[in-house]
Amino acid sequence: MPIALEPAETFEVVLQSDQAKPPAERPRLRFRHLTRRERKRLDALCEKNIEDFRGRPDLFDAHMDDLWALASSKLAGWECMVRDGQAVPFEPGALDLVLSDREIWEVAAALRVGTSLGGAEKNASESPSPGNTGPYAGLAAPPAETPKDGA
Repeated sequence: MPIALEPAETFEVVLQSDQAKPPAERPRLRFRHLTRRERKRLDALCEKNIEDFRGRPDLFDAHMDDLWALASSKLAGWECMVRDGQAVPFEPGALDLVLSDREIWEVAAALRVGTSLGGAEKNASESPSPGNTGPYAGLAAPPAETPKDGA
């Protein structure tokens, strides 16, 4: 089954502010992998220029709502989330219960990185390579031969 459709296939995100905490106490978020369509949507949300919202707080709020909704839809769980000394029980899609607007941008960046295939994941694929896999494979025909003897 494709990784983005497999509920058990998740990756962990630890916020920068929590990195120094002992592992047993470190808050962690678990996310499912994005599909290509979801990744493109996230890329568009993250790359939108803040200047486009100048004087339009309604558009900015809608933009942030879209970002929160996408990230929340991929949330698979959390651990070690504590508020006022009490564990915060996991609620699917309720990312806004534990994160701030500043932190959602950090999560968005982590989602972009976490769903990109790195070297180990690329090499773990059982699918054979379809042929030449160089960086420009299949993009252009090979260069025409140069005529010899000035012909």
